[in-house]
Amino acid sequence: MDPLLKLVLDPPPISTTIHHPAFETGILKKIIRAKWKIKRMFEEIEADLLIVSEEFKLLSHVLYKNHNRFHNDKGYKDLRMLEKTLQKFLNHKFLKSLTGFLGFIPDSPSTQMKTYLPTQAMGHHTHLQLYGAAAFLARVEMLSKNCALLDVQRLNLGHFWGVAAQNLAVVGRIWLVCRHLLVGVQTCYSGLGEVLAELPKDVENARLPANLFKFMPEDLVEQVQKAEALVVDAETGVEVTEMRVTVEDFLDIGEPVKRIKLSPQQEPSLLSLNKKRKKDETTIAAEVVGTSESKDALSSIHNFDQMKDFLREETQRKVSRKSSLTSKLNQDSWKDLKKEVLDNLVPTIPNKSLKLCRKL
Repeated sequence: MDPLLKLVLDPPPISTTIHHPAFETGILKKIIRAKWKIKRMFEEIEADLLIVSEEFKLLSHVLYKNHNRFHNDKGYKDLRMLEKTLQKFLNHKFLKSLTGFLGFIPDSPSTQMKTYLPTQAMGHHTHLQLYGAAAFLARVEMLSKNCALLDVQRLNLGHFWGVAAQNLAVVGRIWLVCRHLLVGVQTCYSGLGEVLAELPKDVENARLPANLFKFMPEDLVEQVQKAEALVVDAETGVEVTEMRVTVEDFLDIGEPVKRIKLSPQQEPSLLSLNKKRKKDETTIAAEVVGTSESKDALSSIHNFDQMKDFLREETQRKVSRKSSLTSKLNQDSWKDLKKEVLDNLVPTIPNKSLKLCRKL
């Protein structure tokens, strides 16, 4: 187990401030800039925590409903583990500790007022709370992937696929919001590290890592590293490093597809489409009628005399070729077909001969 996680459970130190009469104004400005960098993330973090709490209630309701039927299922057990981890994370209250610590830092530097700053122990305790929150979020992501994998397997199996789809929807939303929440925690953690680096050290504390990348997946680490940009602070006019994660970078949607826009001359009108559809329907109906008539005419032949009468009637193609059933054949093809039919008429096997002639 990580030894730093054991320190997360330690009780908070006394909330107090220390007067620093000869504190440099430049260092105080750096501390204030880092403070506002953290506070800008509060709104997003609070919104994400609200969504996670609502999804936690929905997940608890679903699991309570499906307990009797799925209490021995592996996917159900993983969902229970995810529910317990979410409950512990929501009870962690890391934002309350962070808000209390930042409240002791002045909002703006002033040479006329006395400089009072919080203790290093208070900042270290708040830093540990953010570290513990990142550990909870990393476990939530791992459990979410396991639950999603088992739900997809149930969907492929087709057994209680409705329950699997419902679970997959809840888990997917929790996973997505927790990833975004982890980015916000990383931003606050790095900003708090900048504050602690400038505060006067009164006691030696356990050394914490510079970032929370060990709790983040590789793709999210790459996105966070690419999102670091120099931004000019509106109040001080100084460039500061700030985390900027756009929606496209976070979701990794990909490149947009460029569609070719047709000009008004190329776009088919509704009237032309209707005419084309009616023409196609007429052609198909005519082909179906012609095929059915030819099949009916041949199916009525049951002996050699009827076959010879059919050939005699078809011989009048010279008078009205369009009305004949063999209108698609030219004269030479018709003569070859007629000769082949007469050669295949064998009196000893009449039925077989007639079937063979119909196929020709």
